[in-house]
Amino acid sequence: MRWLVLIVIVSVAGSLGVWLGQGSAGEPRPLLPDLDQAAPSALSVRRNEGRWVLAFASAVDNVGRGPLLVRGRRDGAHAMEARQVIRRSDGSSVARELGPLLHYERAETHSHWHFERFDWYEIRSATSPSQVIRGTKMGFCLGDRYNTNRRTRLVGEPSSPRWTHECGRGQTGLERLEEGISVGYGDDYAPYLEGQFVSLAGLIPGRYLLVHTADPRAYLREVTRANNSASVLFRLSRPSGLRPRIEILATCPGRATCSG
Repeated sequence: MRWLVLIVIVSVAGSLGVWLGQGSAGEPRPLLPDLDQAAPSALSVRRNEGRWVLAFASAVDNVGRGPLLVRGRRDGAHAMEARQVIRRSDGSSVARELGPLLHYERAETHSHWHFERFDWYEIRSATSPSQVIRGTKMGFCLGDRYNTNRRTRLVGEPSSPRWTHECGRGQTGLERLEEGISVGYGDDYAPYLEGQFVSLAGLIPGRYLLVHTADPRAYLREVTRANNSASVLFRLSRPSGLRPRIEILATCPGRATCSG
């Protein structure tokens, strides 16, 4: 009888343990994006409104487990209230309030709705990398502009780009909007386009860092922030007061500091 009771107790406990384990394992996992900031590229010196500026291209890839999805809405306000929608492993989703971060931006080339403060461009001292000399925040019209690697398909990567629209171009009265970057896709801006430059006014000849950082205020939830910054080390010279010159010394993906 004692053995029978023991067997029954062990059997019930085992069944309970299996049930509890299945319940824990069944919790849906968040499929988070992972913003991978590309190093600044295509650097050049240009003239803008009577001053010399350093122009560059910027790009951010999504190499995470789920899409970066931002939805906006407004009811008469100037800006749209933005929410990050996070997909989960069971097909459901949850939303996080981000604040009034979707603004209609007017530019010479085109005007549309930007997710503000998505990227941060700054020039730092090469000798004191923590010293920011000049910086500017930029909003993006988030979209699937290119495939990050056509030879390798990531888990969760769609077979074709999803967000290919122009973020409500010309639609100032828009009240609802969705922007995003799918897994395995990226968004980029060409040099000089919509603020893709930093002023060189007042910078003395020397070595500097150009640092790009995705989501600098950490509004978005993602897999990791370890790859949110990338940088370029360059030398600035001003021969005889003529057009400033730059020389690329090193390119450092995944790092806000760069030596060379």
